[in-house]
Amino acid sequence: MLGIPRVMGDSTLLPNGKVLLHGGAQFGGANAGVGWSTKANFQSLMYDPYKPVGQRYSKMDFSPIARVYHSANCLDPSGKVLVAGCENCGAYQQLALGMSLSPNAPLEMRLEMATPVEIGVGVVRPVITAAPKVIAKGTTFKVSYTYPGGGAITRVSLAAPCTTTHSINMSQRVIFLEILAATPAGTLTAAAPPSSLMGQALAGPFLLFLVADGAAQGPAYSEGAWLTLN
Repeated sequence: MLGIPRVMGDSTLLPNGKVLLHGGAQFGGANAGVGWSTKANFQSLMYDPYKPVGQRYSKMDFSPIARVYHSANCLDPSGKVLVAGCENCGAYQQLALGMSLSPNAPLEMRLEMATPVEIGVGVVRPVITAAPKVIAKGTTFKVSYTYPGGGAITRVSLAAPCTTTHSINMSQRVIFLEILAATPAGTLTAAAPPSSLMGQALAGPFLLFLVADGAAQGPAYSEGAWLTLN
């Protein structure tokens, strides 16, 4: 990963299929005791599975707050990533230049929002104007939207709500849906997950996102709209 070692880091799956890697340490183990690392990993990375092998990692901006044991990253309905917590980061002694220890040491209570460049300042994003509150597996549904940035909506995705604990969010998933039809007026028809997709498309709440792959900064995406999959 660009030569940057990482243990106890967090990863967040984004609505456009990319993965944000954040926090952790550069060596050692969890919590405290022999082998416990006190050298924070300050460099967040973005992983793009659609790029060629050897070109999939890129650096994000410098992160000034250490995040290791009991930290958490969560995809927010805004499309940004909420970064929170750390049980022992107040004890860190080896911080990169520009990083700051917690004012509530040994706990870390400051919150951050990580903003992927695809939805950063100045990016015109798709906007969902109407979407169903409930969809059923094996059916189709309509979404109304505006996209002042021009171009077409190329993907519709469902993102599972964040349920992270102990640096792990094992229920993360982003499901890309088939677009069956679209009109210039800003309405598209998408296919809900098939009933056979049991383990991946669990019944319950999801965030619906629209993705525009033709954006200059990369695959821009809308804010999420809550719906329930039955």
